[in-house]
Amino acid sequence: MLTVQQITQNIVNQLRLLDPAASAEVGTPERKMIEAVAEMIASSQVDFTVLNQQHDIDSMSGGRLDAYLSVFGFSRQAAIAAYGTVTFSRNTANTNAIIVPIGTQVQAFIDDPFFPTLTYVTVQTVVLEAGRLSVQAPVQCSVAGTVGNIDAGQVVGFGGLRTVNGITGVTNEAPIQGGQDAESDAQYKTRFQNSFLRNISGTTDMFLALAVSQAGVTKANVVGPVSRYQEYVQVPAADDTAQQTGTGGYDDAGTVFPHKRTSEQSTVPYSKYTWPDGYYLTDSTLDPATAVFFRPGVDFVFNSPPVDASSGTDQVPDTPVTSPNVTFLNAYDSSTNPAGNQKLAENEVVLLEHAYMSVNSRNDIDFGVLNCVDLFVDGVNATAASSTEALPGTSHDLQNTDALLWTYQKTTAPKVINFRRAIDSAPCTVGNRIQPLYWQPVVDLPNSITVGSSTYYRANYYKTSDSTYYNQLDEDGTYHYKAHYAACVEVNSHYGSVRARNGIEWFLTGPNHVAGQLPDDGEVYSGSLIEAQTGTVFTVDDYLYDQNVTDLQAIAEKNKQVTQDVLVHKAKLRYFRPIVTVMYTLGATRATVDASIAANLAAFFRNQYFGSAIQLSDILQVVHNTPGVDNVRWTNNDDGEDKMEEVGADGRSLDGGPVMITSDFFLQDNELPAVPSANAVAITVRAQNTWSS
Repeated sequence: MLTVQQITQNIVNQLRLLDPAASAEVGTPERKMIEAVAEMIASSQVDFTVLNQQHDIDSMSGGRLDAYLSVFGFSRQAAIAAYGTVTFSRNTANTNAIIVPIGTQVQAFIDDPFFPTLTYVTVQTVVLEAGRLSVQAPVQCSVAGTVGNIDAGQVVGFGGLRTVNGITGVTNEAPIQGGQDAESDAQYKTRFQNSFLRNISGTTDMFLALAVSQAGVTKANVVGPVSRYQEYVQVPAADDTAQQTGTGGYDDAGTVFPHKRTSEQSTVPYSKYTWPDGYYLTDSTLDPATAVFFRPGVDFVFNSPPVDASSGTDQVPDTPVTSPNVTFLNAYDSSTNPAGNQKLAENEVVLLEHAYMSVNSRNDIDFGVLNCVDLFVDGVNATAASSTEALPGTSHDLQNTDALLWTYQKTTAPKVINFRRAIDSAPCTVGNRIQPLYWQPVVDLPNSITVGSSTYYRANYYKTSDSTYYNQLDEDGTYHYKAHYAACVEVNSHYGSVRARNGIEWFLTGPNHVAGQLPDDGEVYSGSLIEAQTGTVFTVDDYLYDQNVTDLQAIAEKNKQVTQDVLVHKAKLRYFRPIVTVMYTLGATRATVDASIAANLAAFFRNQYFGSAIQLSDILQVVHNTPGVDNVRWTNNDDGEDKMEEVGADGRSLDGGPVMITSDFFLQDNELPAVPSANAVAITVRAQNTWSS
């Protein structure tokens, strides 16, 4: 910023260049006029600088930044406390029930200079029934932020001054997660700059901006009736002049184009319909200064539906092939270069982009539905809720006869139509009864529910030997309390939205079809079968739903175009367990290295986006880059191909047997990858002398 003297001297110097005879000496009228003008310029310069600084968010921080951005209705994302479950146990069974009240404190010791001891508080009253050794209770960290995220086994006892008589042990059998730090100044500014003035109603940018403004949401994807896909394709080396093409495959005289080569199908993994226009082909670049765009019908033909390069005919009827392919016209090889063709050659790599409709979109070209927008978001803001319900009748029983009914459940391969259990992703069973709850999408249920005078228990464990779900599992491996219900998730187009019918799957069939328990009856199932209480009104207390979805749905409804049907969904999470053989470095502690491998895999998966390609070489690199790992390879097995297993959230194999992954693959555009809460990686240990075994 220039001073008055500097401005004055600049004016004088310029004046003398224009008119050397001008005096402008100090004291002359000309000099006084120049100094007056300089003072006004300097004053205006100060005002402008101050005004500019008042609106420069890069120079703001803390409360000043909060106050300024609040003018635009923008607020900083607050920290979120970690949540999970802890197990209260006894060494020997007690003769009386023990109540663990809400607000009971437990503590964990962690390696943190600021919070060496963390306190977690129970958010629900639970009862350790007489004769039992353990009971689980949901807890929340008393300190918000990522500091509350701990591994299994770090809770070691009661916190504060209050204990529970009769309880001799406290631990967390699974990690306590979900904690997030408050948004930093840099993150706050970036989110504002990425969102502000992008809120034109109904646009992709607007929906993305709304999504990332919610607590805990770090990624989002908008899927509408038209999406675009880019990929590199290579001109085949083989000359297949007999190959048929779509419109434009022949010249005006009906002669087949010479030097025709047809590429394989597009690699887009989530297309259900290809739009016949809106495509282009360029020489592997989009630089407007150098890019060469090829001409449809002259240089190439965009085939949709695709043609089969091997047979010269369209794909087999009734085969749902939606990905297009490309026929290159007049492509030349090293010995043949038609006049005027300088670009398309055998084995050349070119860039293809086309428009498609996603399989995860609710739009349907056959029925003319083209106004749906699906917004998929990651993260969970688990919020407790209660609702009064009436036990439904047979109209809510899962059946296998009519696909038009919402209770339809296909029990044969290849897929389940409507519902799966949250505990292990197993299909809900035909004959069981579905009870949706009010607040959606439900993400967890209470450990027990009382209907009338009988208490019914949630499925927490599955015992393979008797194909039965249980509520409790003691340290000695003994299962207790046959479960009466499981948390179920609707997996069709309503998945993870406010329209979902997530809730309770009551067991009315199989080994879990047992009567409820009367108070203080131990394991004597002398209460009522659940179907005997049809119509009974009861309250489901403290179940959890994702408030991110409900809040964002309400906001999206206010900001959408009138004709749009917008639906917000939780992202679908897929859990993967790599199967690797590891050689550790000298002096490394295996338990520490294994924990670091799991943490690094979790970080790698968190950095993936919707629809990403998961490359197995990247998985090996993540493991190899972990301190303490000297060497790593895929574990040898009978067929030599299995490299990773897709598992449930708890680390167990999916229903129907292991789902093994042998090569690179794509996520769907509504999916994100994650590591399971247990058994995140299967490690076989080898030394130098046994490395090849």
